[in-house]
Amino acid sequence: PGPTPPPGRSHLALIHRGLEIMGVYRRAELRRRIDRMVGGSGNLNEARIDHIARLGEASIAVAHASARRDHERLAAAEMEYADAGVRLASLDEMILTQKRLDRDRAMEVMEDLRSSLAGRRSVAEAVALLDLATFEPELEPDEGMVRAAVVDYLRLGRTVFDPRRLRLTTSGAERSSMDAAGTLDLAPDADRAEIFHELGHFTELSDPVLYQAAVDWRTARGIRSFGREIISPLLELVPELDYGPDETAVRDQFFTEYVGAVYDDDSGASTEVFSTGVERFDDPASMLDLYRVDPEHFLFILGALDQ
Repeated sequence: PGPTPPPGRSHLALIHRGLEIMGVYRRAELRRRIDRMVGGSGNLNEARIDHIARLGEASIAVAHASARRDHERLAAAEMEYADAGVRLASLDEMILTQKRLDRDRAMEVMEDLRSSLAGRRSVAEAVALLDLATFEPELEPDEGMVRAAVVDYLRLGRTVFDPRRLRLTTSGAERSSMDAAGTLDLAPDADRAEIFHELGHFTELSDPVLYQAAVDWRTARGIRSFGREIISPLLELVPELDYGPDETAVRDQFFTEYVGAVYDDDSGASTEVFSTGVERFDDPASMLDLYRVDPEHFLFILGALDQ
């Protein structure tokens, strides 16, 4: 573990841990896949792999570099042909094919990484924890789906909350919600990602250290972008969405403005940092999307799940 960050920078410990996990995981399980992406196992590839691992970029950065090289080679070849229109169409098709291959390879990385996280607790252990929770009668959506999603969440390695406090119910509200007492009120059409999101709130509500790290990261991102933390109405940030006049958020280039949401009772409550991030860990494709759009947020969640 790295040194203890100073006050206001507690998020750095989680990001540091996320980087460590990516490095260790690459050395232990992904060497063959990453090496295949760069083509061969020569010294140059080894140096590039180590460089990428230090940055926490692993195979996705290699795939991007490979796609750029292919694009440049094809673009250069394009100049040798008079029929530019025909060649451009061919180039576009080859680039699209390369992007599909890159995504397939990156998906393998995320699938293996998620399997490694889920291996921290067996299915039987997670089911035993879930049995301590209370399920209200006539739960919506389907109780089987809800149970499977909660078990999957409990296997991701970080279960700070006491499952005996967890009560799952359905009041008919349009949006799911989680309160500090542990009541998860599920919307009738809630899906796995929404369940992960709300359980993420309960995890943060139950862990003051994680909460403070989330606040520090949210603040640091705003300061990094604008020199100071700017809090604006969500209606101003995303006027096309139906946010209330009192809902505010820290301005930054988050993958969604809602990540920066700030609440009046934010002292000791929860943020949207962990919840919006961990919901993307409900499946490998969503993990990959988060990594590509905001790798720092991805590493924060990865580090938090490993604590």
